[in-house]
Amino acid sequence: MNFNLYLLYIFFRCAYAWLPTPDPRRFYQYSELDNQIEKFYGNDSYTDFFKLLEMDVDSILIGSRNVVYNISLSNMTENVHQRIAWPPTGAHRELCYLKGKSEEDCHNYI
Repeated sequence: MNFNLYLLYIFFRCAYAWLPTPDPRRFYQYSELDNQIEKFYGNDSYTDFFKLLEMDVDSILIGSRNVVYNISLSNMTENVHQRIAWPPTGAHRELCYLKGKSEEDCHNYI
């Protein structure tokens, strides 16, 4: 009985040794890369209210005012062709104004 348990133990140890080691996630100190990377500013015409929506291995989705941005983590650039723009319609904006809200409050904050 003990010999069988010992063989089972050896088998699992060998099988565990063959498992692939997962690749570590990328981490960078901002101070080390500050002068080397491009900064993402979004739309310069107004304040964007950024919020991280989703993150996976190679990209992040950032929600903003009327827009969802897709940023590549490998080179920290925006995938412009995957940007989702979602401005309010004229009818929704008018209804928002009738409720007494300001122009700033009548946008889609994603």
